Amino acid sequence: MNEKIKSKIKEALSAILPISFIVLLLSFTLVPLPADSIATFFVGTVLLILGMGLFTLGAEISMSAIGQRIGAHIAKTKNILYVIFMLFILGTIVTIAEPDLKILATQISAIPSYITIGAVSIGVRHILSDCIFENYI
Repeated sequence: MNEKIKSKIKEALSAILPISFIVLLLSFTLVPLPADSIATFFVGTVLLILGMGLFTLGAEISMSAIGQRIGAHIAKTKNILYVIFMLFILGTIVTIAEPDLKILATQISAIPSYITIGAVSIGVRHILSDCIFENYI
């Protein structure tokens, strides 16, 4: 378990440190910030790295086993209609559960939000079908 935590912290470091470095570089060159703001930014960056590491570890531990079992069950069936139906259900659930998509859909005023969510849902189902059929065939 300790190695998993270290691995997830390293992943978070590789994701956060480049942008943090750019922000710090800009704060020392183009847009000078007070020392207390830089210290607050540094503390926030450290807490963000720890939080992201723990969050991704928790998500992996809790969701990976479920996803692997569902994917294995769907891939084992030889009924193509069942596979397509499950892709439809999973794609729809994943899309509806995404809160960022709901926010994005309300910001596109020219298109009704249910059409935006439906289009993304079709895309998610397509990606799921590619993943499953890669192992299915």
